[in-house]
Amino acid sequence: MTLKYRYKKTLAKKGLSHADRIDAYENAGTLQKINTELVPDAPQLFSEIGVTVIKARVNLELWQNGSKPAKTTFLNCMITLKDGYYKNGMYFESVANDTDNAELNDLLGYELYAKTVKPPKAPLTITNTVFLGVLYFVILAIKRAKFYNIEVTLVTDGVSGTPVLFPSLYKASGNVAGFTSGAKYLIRVQAILTNGNVSEWTPYVAVRVN
Repeated sequence: MTLKYRYKKTLAKKGLSHADRIDAYENAGTLQKINTELVPDAPQLFSEIGVTVIKARVNLELWQNGSKPAKTTFLNCMITLKDGYYKNGMYFESVANDTDNAELNDLLGYELYAKTVKPPKAPLTITNTVFLGVLYFVILAIKRAKFYNIEVTLVTDGVSGTPVLFPSLYKASGNVAGFTSGAKYLIRVQAILTNGNVSEWTPYVAVRVN
């Protein structure tokens, strides 16, 4: 299943002191308490977080004052908080995706992973080349395409002429010659498949030739 919501379920490893981490877990517990009706079955309940946070804070101070046993207790508390934070995140992520509950985005302060939305590739792009009257075509490749028909319409003073077919392109990219320098064209392509079927024409691309 493709997850719509994916959370960062661990705290940043750099830039946070022990005290900062305790505060972060405490804040998470506070948020969970506020939103507890949305997460009745969370693996680590806000009450458990609160108790562990207090224990961690007390033992951190004792450790800083020289107590070695307190160090061990503190580190165990932090492991408990880290594990609970992660398990809660897994639970919230699952619920958010199962119920499409965007409200869970703010729950416990989990950050969503940044989503990189790639714009869809254009079915046809055409650019001028260094050669007069020669255009470079890039077609969004179609499976089992044998070759591509090229339809060209000359536009003069805003009026479109009669479409004509240019020599076919046998690859999804390449140079096509025969255009008039300075002229404007509307161009589209159509794939001819190996089984004899044809694809839809691409949308027109307007280009003025160098």
